[in-house]
Amino acid sequence: MQKLDLKKVGVSSFVLLMLISGCAPIYTPNIIHTPLFSEKNDADIQLGSGTCGYDAQIAYAPLNHLGLMINSSFRNKNVSDTNFYNKHSFVEGGLGYFGKFNVKGRYECYAGYGTGTSENYDATFYGLVTGSYNRYFFQPSVGIKTDVFEGAFSVRLVYLDMYKISKNVGYTRNQLSAGYYEPVFTARVGYKFVKFFMQAGLSIPMQDQLKYTDSPFVFNVGFNLNFSESYFKKKNDAPQY
Repeated sequence: MQKLDLKKVGVSSFVLLMLISGCAPIYTPNIIHTPLFSEKNDADIQLGSGTCGYDAQIAYAPLNHLGLMINSSFRNKNVSDTNFYNKHSFVEGGLGYFGKFNVKGRYECYAGYGTGTSENYDATFYGLVTGSYNRYFFQPSVGIKTDVFEGAFSVRLVYLDMYKISKNVGYTRNQLSAGYYEPVFTARVGYKFVKFFMQAGLSIPMQDQLKYTDSPFVFNVGFNLNFSESYFKKKNDAPQY
């Protein structure tokens, strides 16, 4: 029986991920953060990985109906056995409004700004490309929240301001920039504070032809920690709206 070569498996998995997510993309959408808050002092911490690379996200509700979030994303992949690699770093902040309908229903809408850089190499296509961008987002979500399951549908509208790129330098900043429509489904399963999550969706450019590569798919998994005062309340407590 032939011995399994873990190094070859790891390289092959990376190559497959790059092919699925658009080879070496300049723009890679991060995880869409959906805290699904219930009330004041709720907090949410999320760690995930997938097409995004690696994401760390945190959110807090300082007031009823007001949520704040900070999200970060990075990848530092440099696989010498392949013909391409992708590195990126991104951080953003946002604020939004959240509320409840019935006992389990949740809705929220966040808006914010982020900035990122990307470095990509593809030996068979365009060589080394670096890019820097600002990103503005508007993100409504609707979902349900129970002790063991949370589910949400979100649509993130993005404007990507690509202000610096090492290829296609003859284009203006407006020509390099683009809008995106990013619908995703998020599911979390666990118990109360700790849940495993999976998120899947698409990143669809609003322009017909882009001057840079991007990742068309969103697929990420990870763990979510959600601290809510509602978990400590007695079952006969009246719900707050």
